[in-house]
Amino acid sequence: MYKGYEFKSGLDTFVQKLLAVSDKQPFLVYFKGSGAATNCYTTIYLPAIRDDAVLHRSKLERYCGYILHEWSHIQYTKNIYIENHHPNEGYVRQLWNALEDGWIEQKTINEGFVPNAPRLFTTLVEGIYREALDANIDWNDPRQWPFALAVWSRKYVTIRPAVAPEIAAIFDEAVSRPANHSSDNLEIAKWVYTQLSKHLEQNPTLDNPAPQQGEGEQGDGEQGKGESQGDGEQGASNGDLDKVTDPTAVEPTPEEHIESASEREKRESSSDYRDIAVPVGGEEVQPPCASSGVLYQPTATPARLRYELNRLFEGSAREQHNHGQRAGQVNVGALYRHSFDDAVFSRRQEEEGIDTALYILIDVSGSTSNRRGDRNGPTIFQAEFSAAHAIIDALRGANVQIAVDAFASYIAQIADWGAGIAKFKSNHAHAYGAAGSGTDDYAAVRHAHKRLLARPEKRKVLLVFTDGKGREDKVREQCEVGTNLGITTIGIGIGVNVGGVYPQSVYVDSISELASVSLKQIKLAA
Repeated sequence: MYKGYEFKSGLDTFVQKLLAVSDKQPFLVYFKGSGAATNCYTTIYLPAIRDDAVLHRSKLERYCGYILHEWSHIQYTKNIYIENHHPNEGYVRQLWNALEDGWIEQKTINEGFVPNAPRLFTTLVEGIYREALDANIDWNDPRQWPFALAVWSRKYVTIRPAVAPEIAAIFDEAVSRPANHSSDNLEIAKWVYTQLSKHLEQNPTLDNPAPQQGEGEQGDGEQGKGESQGDGEQGASNGDLDKVTDPTAVEPTPEEHIESASEREKRESSSDYRDIAVPVGGEEVQPPCASSGVLYQPTATPARLRYELNRLFEGSAREQHNHGQRAGQVNVGALYRHSFDDAVFSRRQEEEGIDTALYILIDVSGSTSNRRGDRNGPTIFQAEFSAAHAIIDALRGANVQIAVDAFASYIAQIADWGAGIAKFKSNHAHAYGAAGSGTDDYAAVRHAHKRLLARPEKRKVLLVFTDGKGREDKVREQCEVGTNLGITTIGIGIGVNVGGVYPQSVYVDSISELASVSLKQIKLAA
């Protein structure tokens, strides 16, 4: 069993190993929406997975198999061109796709770069094929032949669709023909099309075959068995393969579902899987760069407040002596009573403290260059930097590890764990410029949660300074995920109420109060 963030971390490791043996440009793996897609060149999309989700190892193997399948496309698939004058370009493309899928997977197996490739591919395709083949599919229907050929092309799959012997002979011949390039598979696909056309001319089917069980809309327990047959307007007609315009496409997916051509087209053209990019390797983070500029006026932390905060975080560790015990270390002060009772021992009791990781996110979007109230006073981002400075200063010596990042369109690192005030002052000006001007608060919060989850400290706190609301729904969901994983997320809204977004929040109207309000919230979190 894996938590979602552990699951994605495992996939990230797998991707890095593939990149190490890849001889092409790097590719990206994103978790978006509810479907899977790829452009076969640089990008793979996987269904979104919450960081607090619970997943089994079998799911991890399926996802690795899907990534390996698409990586194989990136390695070996080349652009092909089907002549416009071909009578049924769509059908030929589906036949080519069926042959290409089996060919690229076999190439990856033969190359030996990924030793467990056969098991990953088998886990990916054989299970969903078995489920699909359990349906009442009419294998005499020409719309199903590309599906059958896709199974045939995977020589390591032990099952075979129950096609007619003549069709099986065509498929056997097709998969035995040598191919060294995607264009070779296209020529084989054209040959298959010609042979299937001849067979269909000699064995004409009904004009409008009825829909088969399991086709059309997906129901409970039904995996992708094919496409809807419509109103009888499509399909084989009088033994003419050229009129079969809706062949069943078979695409492996990380989920237990084989997509039809229309399903894949609909998913890839929809906006949901493009909504928010969550790459498996983490969000884009601009590296720190020292700068001599100081964009804020440091705020001195009152000695009393510093003392209280240090006591608060260190006070979670307690040590005391309980007197009047019958076992333990001799309590010299009680020896005079030894003739009356035996409670002359004192026992030391020590409780281990809860160490803390505090992550501070500073919104430096374009609107933070505004001032609130006093037109001669500091800007919002200057007040945020000043407040962060005060927090770092106040928690010096406490059992707290602090990291600070700025965010806008990007995430820019200011001070990594335990870097201290000197590093914060030297890097903050560069981070302000490197973060851009937008407000991608969701990516920043998720990145912070990811880094906090990797920390060994028992208490994990995220403090977010912001003067606006970006992706409210996504941030709210991510905060819920963080809470489920033991992270306390606090939003400090500067001139904006963020109570509907962050589980713990405070509204700050006067930026002069930002440092004191923030420190009070940290005290509450401790």
